[in-house]
Amino acid sequence: MVSSQKPAAQIVLGNDPTFIETLAAKELAKSIRLVNNVKLETLTDNSQINSDNLVVIGRAETNSVISELIDAGKIRMDENYPGDDGFFIRTVNAQVPFSTGKK
Repeated sequence: MVSSQKPAAQIVLGNDPTFIETLAAKELAKSIRLVNNVKLETLTDNSQINSDNLVVIGRAETNSVISELIDAGKIRMDENYPGDDGFFIRTVNAQVPFSTGKK
């Protein structure tokens, strides 16, 4: 997420994130800033994404990037997995032409 003391990723929330999703993004950005003295940009899924490295937060219902990754078969997520309070961390070689930034 950080390379040579510069941001190497963007945090992507859905356009209308839940309170918990927003809190997760803020806490992640805060931790990265405190540890690395680097501020990661937080965007919504309808913003112009300028990085190949994304930290995508939310669910298919709240974040179109997650929905597109599911549709492309890059990740599995449904109402049972990872669960209501669950999460997962995956490195995905997406190569998915996200529609973000074009709405």
